[in-house]
Amino acid sequence: FFHLMYSNKKVKVLPFVGSAYFYSYDGIWSGMDKAKQNERSIRMWSRIKEIVDSTFEKKQVDKLIKKFETSNNTILNPEAIDIIHMLREQGYIIILFSNSCCLVNNDLNELHGMIDYEFYSYNIGYTKNEKESYEIIENKLGYKANEFLHVGDNLNSDYYSPINNGWYALYYGNDSEVHSINNLNEIGSYLNEINTDYNKDK
Repeated sequence: FFHLMYSNKKVKVLPFVGSAYFYSYDGIWSGMDKAKQNERSIRMWSRIKEIVDSTFEKKQVDKLIKKFETSNNTILNPEAIDIIHMLREQGYIIILFSNSCCLVNNDLNELHGMIDYEFYSYNIGYTKNEKESYEIIENKLGYKANEFLHVGDNLNSDYYSPINNGWYALYYGNDSEVHSINNLNEIGSYLNEINTDYNKDK
């Protein structure tokens, strides 16, 4: 299972299988709140660790357990609320696109209420590093690739992957080789540049 999951092999998953984290079409645990789902996931993977044999598989299980354990400690950047308010007032649609399983911290409830659309890899079946995920979002929202701006702190999945799939992107960090920002408030000025170029191309 893990060798298949973490290899480069592509497999077709039957659509009715669903997710282990959510009920009905999506799986069996959707009746629980997010924190409870997380707790159940940790318990499940801890049991799986007792079953798997290889060192490789045990290490992968440890990574998953750690991911669920630390996801309760997700911290919201204090700048995020202000910049999202500003962008929404200007008419922009705000999208959360994440490779994580879900955001379970209660401190993020305010952020959830400000997001127009949420896309998680476990739901759409593809990660940020796969072109299909971008196509799914574009088709769902009805926008072209060059009408999206992706902002994130992972140089590969948050900058190069969106760029390679036709989106605009900003890297939240220090890197002189790419379009990068150190403050989320800089998003506004970059959007002005994009809009100017976009209008020229029309």
